[in-house]
Amino acid sequence: LEFRRVLFRSVNIDIEGADYQAIESAQLLDLSKDKWPLFFLIESKVPLSEAIKLDAVKFLLSLGYEIWLLLPFATLLKAPE
Repeated sequence: LEFRRVLFRSVNIDIEGADYQAIESAQLLDLSKDKWPLFFLIESKVPLSEAIKLDAVKFLLSLGYEIWLLLPFATLLKAPE
């Protein structure tokens, strides 16, 4: 899969502890923001205080993504506008 040539609207990542590595391997920082996925769904836990401790969530938050929805086993993050 050539990530740079395909525009993803949403990405669901559930790799049992390797979510951060998967997101990092996408090399988002090498892409213009208009090529970033609109949504990321990341495996996580509730409450919010636990979800924001995950490296994958922290990384996406540092890029400007916002937590849009917290589910019992996942966090949905939306791209910056």
